[in-house]
Amino acid sequence: MVVESKFNIGDNVWFIRSNQATCCDVTGVGIFVEGNKEPKITYTVHYNNEYDESQVFATKEELLKSL
Repeated sequence: MVVESKFNIGDNVWFIRSNQATCCDVTGVGIFVEGNKEPKITYTVHYNNEYDESQVFATKEELLKSL
């Protein structure tokens, strides 16, 4: 099985934190695979918070469009 993440350690990502658009570097990437299910990919950012891949975006514009 090959699992590819959208972002790598050191990439800047945008996400919502405390109801505000926030940009930080990715400091960790987590991949969890259970049985035949799709892999779950998470990203850790400088705030030591973990976000699901569906919650992080490459640009502020992409983040705002997702809301």
